[in-house]
Amino acid sequence: MDKLKGVQYRRVVSGHSEPCLSQVGHMTNELLKFKWVFQSVKGFRNAPVGFRHRLKGSTNAVRLRAPQINGSFAVWGGLFSTIDCGLVCLRGKEDPWNSITSGPMTGAVLAGGPLAMVGSAMMGGILLALIEGFGIILTRYTAQQFQNRK
Repeated sequence: MDKLKGVQYRRVVSGHSEPCLSQVGHMTNELLKFKWVFQSVKGFRNAPVGFRHRLKGSTNAVRLRAPQINGSFAVWGGLFSTIDCGLVCLRGKEDPWNSITSGPMTGAVLAGGPLAMVGSAMMGGILLALIEGFGIILTRYTAQQFQNRK
């Protein structure tokens, strides 16, 4: 336990330091924006002809699917954040490998059955590796731009 002395269990999100598990709210908020648009378009397209019917279909699609999507993502986000923060605690440092490892572990825990665990773990790992890799590339690119201006 001595190696964990001085490790901070806080994350910096949007310039504000906050407890590790509170990032679930930020993830849920971002997903809701995307899913609202997706479900609106889906409801609009599947509704009967006529603008009023399509607008009502769009609203109903969002209203009916919101609880299911929110619940599913809350479970996934809570488990992902718990595993991520646990890895920060165990490893004693916060880097992209924590998130890349948390994705497959979350997928494996939530899947039903061995075959689904392998598939979910692979998809979670690939997705998180792409997201983290893109973030690293973007950070390095923007850092090079600021170094060239000096």
